Amino acid sequence: IGGETERIRKQQQVLGYGLIGILMTVLLLWLLIFKMKRFYAPAFLFSVLISFAAMFTGVSLPMIEIDARIAELDLQIMSSHIVFYEQIIFYQAKSILDVIKILVTDGKADTVFVGCLIFIFSVLFPVMKLICTTIYLFIRERSNRFIRYMAFNSGKWSMADVMVIAIFMAYVGFKGILDNQLGDIETHTETINVVTTNKTNLQTGFIVFVAFCLFNLIMAAILKKVTKNTSD
Repeated sequence: IGGETERIRKQQQVLGYGLIGILMTVLLLWLLIFKMKRFYAPAFLFSVLISFAAMFTGVSLPMIEIDARIAELDLQIMSSHIVFYEQIIFYQAKSILDVIKILVTDGKADTVFVGCLIFIFSVLFPVMKLICTTIYLFIRERSNRFIRYMAFNSGKWSMADVMVIAIFMAYVGFKGILDNQLGDIETHTETINVVTTNKTNLQTGFIVFVAFCLFNLIMAAILKKVTKNTSD
């Protein structure tokens, strides 16, 4: 099981870091073609597709892994030692979509409400912003208030950046709590030796989601200059 888990984790890292590399490449290409108006449409369309891929990858992959375990448990009974290694006390690894699914399927009104809010403001709003941004770039008549609002002003309603901060603060909090709790479990005597380890860490989904948020901010700034150039 441990080997299979590690293999899946490495696959997720390859996918995530590959997408981040593509996002950085797209930004570099924008620097090269910024003054070439004929490349605006295909370049921006490709940027939106990559942004979609990064967002769905970010919300689908685990963002935080909470892993508390006993690294070594050595019991001395008479003249014999009974040793256990890597005994898991608690383990959870969830993505944003996993959290939404758990909240919605719980059945309670409050958890369903919270799950719907997370979905609307962390998933649906970014998707609508990307769609409206693409429409705004390609339509000739740009006076549609809804499309213009979603393309340039809907960021304050999106909780994608808030979600990033919340997950990071949760990581810091969980890690600190587990460090304290596991420290109380550790024991070193002549008859029993307990060594604990806290492997709580941020996962690939978090890094990809952060990259998606930053990429969107930069692309919004690029879009404003692109539309200004095309209107000149």
